[in-house]
Amino acid sequence: RDYAAFKAYKQTIRVYGTMMFSRGFTHCLLVQQQGASTAITFPKGKKSKNETGIECAIRETREEVGIDISDKITDISVTIFDKITLYFAFNVDMNLCFKTSTRNEIS
Repeated sequence: RDYAAFKAYKQTIRVYGTMMFSRGFTHCLLVQQQGASTAITFPKGKKSKNETGIECAIRETREEVGIDISDKITDISVTIFDKITLYFAFNVDMNLCFKTSTRNEIS
């Protein structure tokens, strides 16, 4: 019963992430989730209590792909299913070394 309540609560937490595009829009960065869902998606994750949406997107991007996009992220965003908000980041160097710092989330 407690586990079911926790799972239901987790579904109410807002998710924020980043859609990163290279200069000229020739590439975008996607990640593959690990575990039950191996979906290919944009880097994203659940918001911490005192974070803004953009702060969450920057943190999740740093954790999942290992780069700081705070100087590239914009306030332009799209919201999906009233739960997931993705911010746009432009002119991201796709030759950077992308490396996750999370465990069992991104493959």
